[in-house]
Amino acid sequence: TWEHRSLMPNEAEMANLAHYLIAGGFVMFEAPNRTAPEAIVPYGEALEKYGGLVQGKDYWTERLSEDHTIFHAFFDLQGGMPNNSHTSEGKSGLLPWNYMTGHFIKGRLVGLTTNAWSWDSPAGLRLAVNVVVFAVTQEGSITQRLMQAVH
Repeated sequence: TWEHRSLMPNEAEMANLAHYLIAGGFVMFEAPNRTAPEAIVPYGEALEKYGGLVQGKDYWTERLSEDHTIFHAFFDLQGGMPNNSHTSEGKSGLLPWNYMTGHFIKGRLVGLTTNAWSWDSPAGLRLAVNVVVFAVTQEGSITQRLMQAVH
């Protein structure tokens, strides 16, 4: 049920989300006030109900490591998720609340959740560029499938 979550999609929206993600889509969620990302992400219920997928086997959620490709897709963000300190590079020490959660379907990253991303710092903007570049160029993305259809 969705009563305790930030998003309350209807059945048609849940079906669309499942089909979009399975077809190569990519989404981003922000978990406000350091809420556990899993508490607000609607994709699990949608994937089970409308995609016939099984949690743990077909789809899962995990914290992205600091050396994940998304942190190096365009800009090289050493140390992974940047902090909110308005510095130009990476973190100043490991911050246990400052990380990115990846949502995967059969090994493909289909979404991100973070609760500590600041868009108003140089490092945050670099991360935004990396996310867009990664989302449109990764194997199995909608963009990649469309480009293959054109050629």
